[in-house]
Amino acid sequence: MRSGCLTETRSPVAISRIPERPVFDVGFSELALIGLIALLVLGPERLPPVIRNVGRWMGRAQRMVRDFKSQVDNDGSVRELSRFEQSLRSNDLNRLIDDKPAPEPTVADSDKR
Repeated sequence: MRSGCLTETRSPVAISRIPERPVFDVGFSELALIGLIALLVLGPERLPPVIRNVGRWMGRAQRMVRDFKSQVDNDGSVRELSRFEQSLRSNDLNRLIDDKPAPEPTVADSDKR
């Protein structure tokens, strides 16, 4: 075994603690490489309109994702409200109101005795 080369076994617990990287985690160097390749393939005349169109499409995609998430959140809150309404209807509210405790005697009631 070479010096400086360590072999390590990790338990499943240790592996689960490793943070996952996003799928599209692109750094500056990767973006620069993509830009250089695009410049070589498309040329300086066609590159700016293509970049604008890509930006528009990415904006639309982000808006669609945001709208979808908000709709899912709204649907969840509507479901919660309907469940709450059903639970209120299942509990007989009239019975709960009729079974209220008797009012406490006041000073005027004690004078009547």
